[in-house]
Amino acid sequence: MKRNGFTLIELIIVIAVIGIISAIAIPSFRSMYLRNALGRGKAMVQSTILRTKSHIATGTDDWQIIFDGTAATHTISLGPIGSAIEEVDTLPRGITFSPAALITFEFYRGGTANSNPPGNLSFSIMDKKNAGFLFTLIPQIGEVKIDVK
Repeated sequence: MKRNGFTLIELIIVIAVIGIISAIAIPSFRSMYLRNALGRGKAMVQSTILRTKSHIATGTDDWQIIFDGTAATHTISLGPIGSAIEEVDTLPRGITFSPAALITFEFYRGGTANSNPPGNLSFSIMDKKNAGFLFTLIPQIGEVKIDVK
């Protein structure tokens, strides 16, 4: 006699195997996404700093980077000091600034820098597990130091 289809036991075994594989894969995928998002956030801050330094080297204006951690989406803006903002980027979902404040780094053509509010020379980007990177402005040489937090 010819058999058509699968038995109920075969279907239950296939569903159980799929469930076990997905129970292993989903948490790994989630942690991989968060690690990649943190790396994208770090690269975004670094590229914004490099773009600012490039504008200073080729232009006549001093430039600022605004790190805004006060809204629902944390943004990075840059533009000449005292002029309109030129570019705005948003951190990847799940990545936030710490402290959740408005911090401005001002870069001057003379090779120095300053922060606004004064004395606020560092901030972090962090994921939900508090892993992240610490960015510290060195005003005397106009550089930003990056450390793993």
